[in-house]
Amino acid sequence: MALLKAIYIYVVDGGEGFFGNPTDWIDSMFTVGDITVTSVEDMVKKVEKRVGTSKIQNMFIGGHGSPGYQSVGAGSTWDSSGSKSLQVDASTGKLKGSAHGLLRRLAPRFVKGALVTLGGCEVGQDDKLLKAAAAALGVPVQAGKDNQRPLVPGMEGDVLRCDATTCRNLGGGSWWASPGSWVQ
Repeated sequence: MALLKAIYIYVVDGGEGFFGNPTDWIDSMFTVGDITVTSVEDMVKKVEKRVGTSKIQNMFIGGHGSPGYQSVGAGSTWDSSGSKSLQVDASTGKLKGSAHGLLRRLAPRFVKGALVTLGGCEVGQDDKLLKAAAAALGVPVQAGKDNQRPLVPGMEGDVLRCDATTCRNLGGGSWWASPGSWVQ
């Protein structure tokens, strides 16, 4: 049996285009091979297509965020449904809307030791979101606790990394969220 190639996936929220969301549009302009998405379902379908028979080593999801919220197609607007964002449903503890089931489709596509980074501002301030995303994906999920800035090298602030049940703070400063350097 041949070894499968492990790849890096970089997802950028493309829900509003340049005029509605210039920050994510600029991110996409400076990222080679990124996948621009308009919803969680769109992201999963495009990632599945890009991965093909390969496996995912690291995945970055870039878009606006706040504590407990990562935009995935909503741009700078707030998505309360969970179809264009990752957030926790308080009644189930799982990702809101169809996001949990959709992300479960990606779980078998990760290699052992894979990592997912949520790149929105302050997303790492809420461990519930990171744990719920890790439970759905089957791999650790990390995010920064501070505001993130486009075109500034690396990600800013403390990094919180969680699996489905536990989290650890990896420390602060500037950290890289680019292929080959996501694992600290």
